[in-house]
Amino acid sequence: MGINAVAVSDHIRHRLYRPYVGLLLIRVFLAISGTGYIHPDEYFQNGEVTAGRVLGYHALRTWEWEPAFAIRSILPPFATTGLPFLLAKLIFGGLLPSPRTAFYLERLTFLALSMLLDFSVWQLVDNPTSRAYALLLLASSHVMHTFQVRPFSNSLEAVLVVLCFVLLRRLMDGRKPSSLYLHAMAVLCVLGLFTRVTFMAFALPVLWQCLRLTGRTWPKRIRSMALPSLTAAVTALAVVSLDTYVLCGDLRSLVITPLNFLKYNLSPHNLSEHGIHPRWLHLVVNLPMMVGPPLLWLTACAAVYHWPLKGQKARNAPNVIDRTLIYAFLLALFLLSLQPHQEPRFLLAFPFMFVVFVANSGELQKAGRVFWTTWVAFNISLTLIFGVLHQGGVVPSLFHMHHQLSSLDAAQNAQVIYWKTYMPPWHLLAIPGTDVSSGRIRLTDLAGAPVTVLEESLADTTLTSSIVGDTITYLVAPFAMKALLPRVAEHCLVLEHAVFPHLDLDHIGESIELGWKGGLSLGIWTIDTTCIGRSKYVHDPVSV
Repeated sequence: MGINAVAVSDHIRHRLYRPYVGLLLIRVFLAISGTGYIHPDEYFQNGEVTAGRVLGYHALRTWEWEPAFAIRSILPPFATTGLPFLLAKLIFGGLLPSPRTAFYLERLTFLALSMLLDFSVWQLVDNPTSRAYALLLLASSHVMHTFQVRPFSNSLEAVLVVLCFVLLRRLMDGRKPSSLYLHAMAVLCVLGLFTRVTFMAFALPVLWQCLRLTGRTWPKRIRSMALPSLTAAVTALAVVSLDTYVLCGDLRSLVITPLNFLKYNLSPHNLSEHGIHPRWLHLVVNLPMMVGPPLLWLTACAAVYHWPLKGQKARNAPNVIDRTLIYAFLLALFLLSLQPHQEPRFLLAFPFMFVVFVANSGELQKAGRVFWTTWVAFNISLTLIFGVLHQGGVVPSLFHMHHQLSSLDAAQNAQVIYWKTYMPPWHLLAIPGTDVSSGRIRLTDLAGAPVTVLEESLADTTLTSSIVGDTITYLVAPFAMKALLPRVAEHCLVLEHAVFPHLDLDHIGESIELGWKGGLSLGIWTIDTTCIGRSKYVHDPVSV
């Protein structure tokens, strides 16, 4: 390469790194301030589990953690949010951190983990200019601003999958004794398996390449893998012991969560409770949503022009990595599509894999204005929806309710009712578990129940208030849903606070009728139980 070409290449890289740094700052901003609520699992498979145990907050332990048939290991949530919570508890001298502090700790932990994906691009893309393009492409993906900075088990799974490819590359480079990386790979695979069983669908092609690297004959391969296999077994035993002790309190009956997970998900009846989807949903809908149509098109072009590789070139480290990426994509997509329950976040490792593949192929440098324009428009749209708008009022409403409940007099009681929202992650209310167990504070999640169920709950509240005494009742619901109440009941509600924005995709029609401001707002009302009792309203059953 001539001097002029080197100078041009350096200029391009410097020009690309400036927007990359800007995108990193946007990622940080959205991690700590983006209150969009993608799916209940982002809280109930992590922070909700650890906050109750570590901080003593009231939290809802879902069925997945029941000792009799736990399907999720306690290690991933405790390693990612439990330890930060414990550190915060020590710093605050035993006092409970505020809900915002808990929220920031969760997000900042996964923000730091998301940086490992950037680091991995640096490791897996050799050409400096292609690397700069790859970092820019990855950093501008909506998954980096939304899914990856949230405490999903899928986010952690994606990080572990990516690190497997980095270890494979280190094994191929041979810079250090390969046995060290084989042992690290063994530990990583066990952690991935106990994070999500689906991890193995991504990791199997990587493990096959590792096996091939250890020797040309099977006896040599078996000898080379003996000690790493022992490391994997010891690590698995340690995780099983931890799960058993934490969930059951003793080690008499081992809890093997990956096995329980498989048993549960192989039952059609169990899956039907979570939603049955067509088996083409991943390929036709979820893959374009997570990866993006522009990147899918560019990947297809790269595969056509650069596949298959033959001869010595096919054995080069970058090309082996690319080939393994394709195998991992095909195997994971096939196995994940066999399950009739399919959600977009199950494919969270794919965007990174596609970015590395197109960068190493050289096609990314050739991408023109049409590609980048459509790519930016697509990712801005989904970042706003998932990162800011979707159910975006739920978490801020919990912060507000924490302040209201903390201001109660010792003799006062309170009830908080959530209606027509996603499950509120109660640990972000940050109230002691004893306040709920004693009955001083009653928390009710009516989810998407019909209005008649809300009426029954309000009637119960009125009765309880007449018996218990001084009780403040709050209703948290989208503005558009208030219109479903009978008019006489509406007069008993006093708007206390409004949270904007809050996008309720389950009731788009009602939200549009209310206008953009009201339709995108979540309301917090105080309920005059005396007024409710006087009205004795009768309302025909309505199911919405």
